[in-house]
Amino acid sequence: MKVVYFGDDNSHTYSAAKQMTADSDTLIGQKNIKDCFLAVSEGRADAAVIPIENSVEGTVNETLDCLTNGDAYICRETKIPITHCLVVQSQAELKDIKILYSHYQALAQCENFIKTQLPAVKVIASSSTSAALKEITCKEVAAIARQAGEGTKILKSAVNDCPNNTTSFIMINRRGGTLPPEPIGADSLDRPHKCSVVFDVENKPGTLLNVLSEFKDFNLIKIESRPFKTDFGRYFFFVSFVVDDSAKLKTLFDNINKKSVMFKVLGIY
Repeated sequence: MKVVYFGDDNSHTYSAAKQMTADSDTLIGQKNIKDCFLAVSEGRADAAVIPIENSVEGTVNETLDCLTNGDAYICRETKIPITHCLVVQSQAELKDIKILYSHYQALAQCENFIKTQLPAVKVIASSSTSAALKEITCKEVAAIARQAGEGTKILKSAVNDCPNNTTSFIMINRRGGTLPPEPIGADSLDRPHKCSVVFDVENKPGTLLNVLSEFKDFNLIKIESRPFKTDFGRYFFFVSFVVDDSAKLKTLFDNINKKSVMFKVLGIY
């Protein structure tokens, strides 16, 4: 099986991908999350592993947007502890650093460390923590990443502000694909599962409440909105919840579909 993931083998997503795949699977890094979705939708990969939420900085918005607009289906999820390190060139010390690179989420997760230990440093967001490592070309440049790369060293470990920093990663595949394990359907629940859906409603009083009332018998885990992008004031609504009853789930889907403008099941996993 060919699986793409965000970053390269120095990234946290690579660690998640290793947990979610077999030793015989081929793992291929991608520059950004959108490229992961494209590889799956275009059939160049069987699946993709991407981050969806961090315990400190919250949802990865690019992932939600791609799930809404694409044709992917969530089939698995895993959570891993996230520890960030300050990485520099082999001969560099803290006093040498003038520029710091990392992904915007990693920078936010290490905000207090940066303010107290590197207050005068220029901070630049990179496409990933893996990409940040490639910017270390001299003693004046550092990166925040999972581990050191070739020709670099970890100057300080565990620089994230919250010791319990955790990120949730999902595996997606193309709807109708044959990736094992198969996406779970509403008619095959044998134990509690997580279900994620997205919908939008007419911009009228009571329409959102009318849909949300359908979840009254479910354990809601998360509710979040994202802008529609084409119409100001219009939003997509993401809901994740626990389900263990196939009949109740089918009824829920039918009712939401009737009350919403757009409704999509993102995964039962």
